Amino acid sequence: MINIYINGQSFLISRSCNFVELIQFLKLKKDLVVVEHNNFVLPKNLWSQTRLEINDRIEFVTIVGGG
Repeated sequence: MINIYINGQSFLISRSCNFVELIQFLKLKKDLVVVEHNNFVLPKNLWSQTRLEINDRIEFVTIVGGG
């Protein structure tokens, strides 16, 4: 099991995965989310290459429209 933090909350995942897989699992809309990985914004072109590791800290910021 791998412990990671998503938006400040601890989660245990059964195996390492990349950010594309994690976003799909969490049912987030990839076009409306910004990913911060260990205090750095992770560009979308690196999502499929970047695998989660023990104690990674992830912040998902979703874009919401409105007026």
